[in-house]
Amino acid sequence: VARGALINLKTDSTGVLNLKELLDAIRKGKDEKEDSAPRMSVTFRNARVIESTFRLQGPNNGMVDYGIDFNNLHIHNLSIDVKNLSVEGDTISMIINDLYGVERSGFAIESLRADLKICPTKMAFNRLRIKAMGSSIAIPTLTMEYADYEQLSNFVNSVYINSEIDHSLITTHFLSFFAPNLRDYNLNANISG
Repeated sequence: VARGALINLKTDSTGVLNLKELLDAIRKGKDEKEDSAPRMSVTFRNARVIESTFRLQGPNNGMVDYGIDFNNLHIHNLSIDVKNLSVEGDTISMIINDLYGVERSGFAIESLRADLKICPTKMAFNRLRIKAMGSSIAIPTLTMEYADYEQLSNFVNSVYINSEIDHSLITTHFLSFFAPNLRDYNLNANISG
């Protein structure tokens, strides 16, 4: 259990994350021959972070007028409970039992649950459940594909998303944090498909 942690990630002007060297070292094991040293492997049966802060800062220090600024994420009061957290070679996987926190834009995640797998070209969420901003969303599968981690800094143009949504209530208030032009609407939609 970590209480009051500060998780501070930064990207430079080329989109390179400050964890690049660590990720490269992990990935290096993937390319080694069978007779060389084994790939890095770390597993935690249970892990918890409580009352902590997560920051992801990009090179652009400007603030958006409304909604989430994905170039400068700042989540406070973050708590996350995971099990089977595993780093094997270039793949990170975990079961998120619960995650909640508030992004500085005011976007409040009441609860997030998922099976998550992250590798250099894909993030895959299974059994994703999100409760936030009046919405209750069930997503059996969500896959985000990209050429490499650096492409995440240009998310809209570089990441392909494939998803299905199952019997979910989504509010325009929720969506407005991702699409600010919806902030003047007050609509709810039941979505499946």
